[in-house]
Amino acid sequence: MAPGIAGAARWNLFAEIENDHDVDQLARSLIPDTLDDYLAFARMMLAGGAFPGGRILSRPTVEAMTTNQLTAEQIRTAGLSPVAWPGRGWGLGVGVVLERLGPSLSPGSFGWDGAFGTQWWADPREDMTVLLMAQRGEGPGATFGSDVLALAYGAIDD
Repeated sequence: MAPGIAGAARWNLFAEIENDHDVDQLARSLIPDTLDDYLAFARMMLAGGAFPGGRILSRPTVEAMTTNQLTAEQIRTAGLSPVAWPGRGWGLGVGVVLERLGPSLSPGSFGWDGAFGTQWWADPREDMTVLLMAQRGEGPGATFGSDVLALAYGAIDD
């Protein structure tokens, strides 16, 4: 551990890696904590900033973060492919679902689609969080993430 900015501790993750076996061991040791932490974050956001043991973010902060901040003109001209993200806008740090397109993600859902299959979505209407950490590079038109969402929504039995 080395001192970081303002006395914070910083660890050089790669300083002790000597071979591919070490990389593999490191990756396997980090995944459970990453999943647990990411899921805790997603659940906290779904709960409007509350977390077991206390509030992390104020309700108005989460509402601002999860409300579309773009105008229709900005969405239309932002350079984001309307084919890739139809029916979505952007909040403060998260994507926001504006309209339901198919059997998943209710309007008002929010989350993030990662470049290589890591994505999370919280759906307040269904009181549901979906977390996918696949780490698979897919090209345009890939459906793995949307297939997982369709399976999650298909499991709702009420």
